[in-house]
Amino acid sequence: MGVTEDQIAAQLAELEPTWVSRPNRFAALIAQGDTATLRRHLDDPLPAARADAAYALGQLKDKSAADRLKQLTGDLDPLVRRSAAAALVALADEGMLKEFVKSLRDPNAQVVAGAAVALGEAGYTDAVPYLLKAYRT
Repeated sequence: MGVTEDQIAAQLAELEPTWVSRPNRFAALIAQGDTATLRRHLDDPLPAARADAAYALGQLKDKSAADRLKQLTGDLDPLVRRSAAAALVALADEGMLKEFVKSLRDPNAQVVAGAAVALGEAGYTDAVPYLLKAYRT
């Protein structure tokens, strides 16, 4: 018997952390579209700042941040890894699928959940086999 989409959705809902509803510290920069300042915050010593900057750059579709976002999928902080993966999905570059798949194998359940949710929201049907594999492990 296979895993259904409803079962995956239920599992992801249980894993979804509360940070999604917390306001992004860079809301003003997002409103201004200030991607240059946001890119500088990708190297902030505070993990929450790196995470917020990554997520914001994804919202703003700043493809010039893609290389640094790829690097951040290996950050020590799971929130940063999750935000970087979500940002890469938001950039809608299908060539980055390997980065998302890597996030689906992260040891932190919240990173896996974030990557799975981002892939689902982006509608990447090619990711379904990887999502099912992540769900089963």
